[in-house]
Parts: sequence; structure tokens; C-alpha cells
Amino acid sequence: MNTENINILIFGCSKRAEGIENIIENMKKVSIIGYVDNDDKKWGTYYFNKKVYSPDDAYAIYSQNESVCFLIAPFNYMPIYKQLKSMGVNRIYVNVFELLDSFASFNPIIGDLNINNGNKILLIGNGGLPREDELYRSGFIYRRMVAYKNNGVELDAYGYIPVMGINKYEYEGNIIYEGDGYGLSYLMSRNNYSKILLHFPTEEILYFIEKYIGKTCKVYIWLHGFEVLNWERRVFNYSEEEIQENYTKLMKQNKDKKDFFSRIFQKNNYSFVFVSNWLKDVVEEDIGVLPRNYRIIPNYIDEELFSYHEKKSTDAAKVLLVKSNKTRMYANDIAAKAIESLADRECFEHMEFNIYGDGKLFYDNYKELIEKNYPNVHIHKRFLKQSEIAKLHKSHGIFLCPTRQDTQGVSMCEAMSSGLVVVTNKVAAVPEYIDDTVGILCDYEDYLGMADAIERLYYDRDLFLQYSKKAPGFIREKCGFANTIQKELDMINE
Repeated sequence: MNTENINILIFGCSKRAEGIENIIENMKKVSIIGYVDNDDKKWGTYYFNKKVYSPDDAYAIYSQNESVCFLIAPFNYMPIYKQLKSMGVNRIYVNVFELLDSFASFNPIIGDLNINNGNKILLIGNGGLPREDELYRSGFIYRRMVAYKNNGVELDAYGYIPVMGINKYEYEGNIIYEGDGYGLSYLMSRNNYSKILLHFPTEEILYFIEKYIGKTCKVYIWLHGFEVLNWERRVFNYSEEEIQENYTKLMKQNKDKKDFFSRIFQKNNYSFVFVSNWLKDVVEEDIGVLPRNYRIIPNYIDEELFSYHEKKSTDAAKVLLVKSNKTRMYANDIAAKAIESLADRECFEHMEFNIYGDGKLFYDNYKELIEKNYPNVHIHKRFLKQSEIAKLHKSHGIFLCPTRQDTQGVSMCEAMSSGLVVVTNKVAAVPEYIDDTVGILCDYEDYLGMADAIERLYYDRDLFLQYSKKAPGFIREKCGFANTIQKELDMINE
């Protein structure tokens, strides 16, 4: 694009626009001439003292002046990008970095990150990686990163989040970068990576990867669930009203996913990893085709961190629940109902329940338990470090782990590795990682069955100890180093 003089139409009256305004106002030869939005209520109004145009009016301005370009403001830019391309627009910056990159010496929100370290492998965790104030972010990706490094793999790690720019922080002695597409573009444009390891792919992220990698770069993509499955697979996350109001949008999301994954599944330099056979099978149903190159490798369970601690029979009276309350998929409402059912049984007063986690559904899930204030039910509204979870494993005997769907169930597997007896639900991929020789599987949303299972373990201590002793070996055979990290290292190094 010609950078002599650029006139920018910012598409999207987004909260990110203020940051874009602050950057561009310091750039010579670049001017913001207006905003564009799909919301007709905004047309003709003013945003940051600049007029908001309809897409058609903006296109008329664009078509009459070759210095006019579009810059997309929202983090999830792909729908707008496709909309502009369908209108015949070619002069598009998908984020402010692409604009800044036209001015090689101008990078006002980067700072000195000292990133030119020569590493040839980049690991990307969509949704971010753990930090002190975000402990629950993709711990299973982080454990991979640590294991790779412990086995001699030098890499950069990037958490892809909706915060403009790029930041560097240290977590447990490991350097991690994070930011949006701006930061990812900056990182990739300054390092000649030969291998990309991506978890939770989206079309937005692949746009940047495909822009900056060479033809010989290998891309390894881990599929975990929500990013690839049709919305109907998780219908429990929507109310009937939400489905009715958003049905057209939800079906379009299905089509967009099918188009996107059908395309990248055929790339020769892309290899895919499914974390369970169940996920592979439903992806084939939803997308209609499997990747040209794929493997099935479970998420790694670190047996050194989640080490076996022999249980005593009295540990059957101590129940632990550690889960996010972000969505209904985690089914903590079912756990709460199971505990309330147990409250009417003789064993209850002799037991102790410790619940940890946070999220937008926290009070919806635990309202009744909070109000009843049982003296032996302790609810802790906070997230935990993985080391804290491992410590709690040692002081509890039963791990209550309800779920409406899991493509593996990492927290369940970690508890098994520590010797806890898991009570969970027989749904999705869960039966691939636990059976009735090492734990108890209940039917979908069967809170009474879960209460019965806990009561049974409380009274049958021999069964409890039998399950506890078998569980670590069972899960390590499936998810220990040899069948996870070693296979991934072999794949990356092949």
C-alpha cells in the first residue's frame, strides 16, 4: 500500500478504538477521516469527534480516493475482513500493527522486549497462558511448555488475548509474551520461526501465521473442542431464548468453522493433534472430513507434580471440587445438587467438602449452598495454582468432577494421578480416561447418582482404597510422559 499519505476509515466503534486513536495521532502522513459500523443506529453520529458512516457510504469514499484505507478495530476482525473483501475492498489493515509495519521505525506501543533471541519454535496458546492474576489460563498448555523446555526444546511462548500490543512477563521462572494480533505480528515478523505450535486455532490467528511463515515452516495444531465443534454440541450453554434470538448467527458460525477447517485440514505443512478419539470422531461428523495429517495424543498429566500419595481409609470423608464456573459445561450446579442431596443422609455430618473456583456462574451454581451455610462445606471463591491443587490432592480422598462434556477432562486425570477417587459423568470423551475399575461414572446430569457414589465410597472403604491405588497407574499409562510429551517431541522433531 502507498504510505505517502494514508487516510484511515476505522471499521468498528470498538473500545479498542481509543488505543488506535492514540497511536495514529502521533503518526505523520496518517489521518483518521471517520468510523464505519454495521449498526445503523450509529450512522451519522460521531465517535471520537469523527463521523460514523454506513459500510456503503464508506465504500463510496474509498472508491473515489486511492489514499483511503480501512483499518479494522475489533479483536475478532475476520467477519469484517470478509465483509470488506466481498464489497471489493483491497486496501485493508486488519490491525494497527499492519499499518505501523508500513513505517518500519514507528512502533509506539512495543518498547524494548529483547525478543530477538533466535528461537525457532513458537508456542501459541489462544486465550492466554497462566500468570499470577490469571491462574486458570490453559494450565495444560503451560505444562507442555515446561516439559518441552526440560527436554531441551528452546521456544518462545505467546498467549493470544484481546489486549492490544505485546507484553512480556515471568511466571514460575518462564518468560511468556502475550497480546493480540498486533503483538503476534510483531513477534513473528522479527523471528524466522521454523515451527509453530498452536492450541485452539482460529481464522484470525492463522491469518497472521500464514502471513509471516515461510513455505518450509511446519505448523502443529492442537484441537481441544470449542474452537472446532458445532454449537449444538454444547447446546446446554444456551437458553431457549438465546437460541431463538441467535439461531441464524449460530448456524453461520457452524458454516464458517466448516469452511475454515476444511481448508486448513488439507495443508501439507499442517499437522493436527486430537486429544481424544471422541473429539476426532465428532469433528469428522461436524466438518465432514479429517485432516490430511493427524494424531491422537492426550493432554499431558505431570506425574511429578501430581504425585501419588497413598490414601488412608479416613480420606473417604474428604471431598474436593476444583473447577471453573465459566460455563454450564463444567456442571458445578450438578455438584451443588449432589452435596445438597447428601445433606439429608446420615454420612453427611461426618464428611468435609472443599470447593474452589471462580467465574461468572459462581453464585448461580452455589447460591443454595451459600445460603444454607453448612458448617462442613467450605466454598473458596478463588483460582488456584497447579502446585496448590496438587497440595490439596494430598489431603483429600474423593474428587467430585461433574461435567456435561469433556474432550478429555484434565483436572479429573490430575486427581487420578494423585490417587484421588473420581466421581464424574459418563459423557463425551470421559470414558476414554476413566472406567469403573478406578472410579465411578454417573449418567448425564445425574446428581442423585453422584450423591449415591460419594455415599457408597464413604461406607465402603475397601472399595475406596482399591480405586485409589489403581487410579494413578491407570491414568499414567494413558497420559504419562511416554504417551504424551514424548510423542509430541517425536512429532515436532521428525
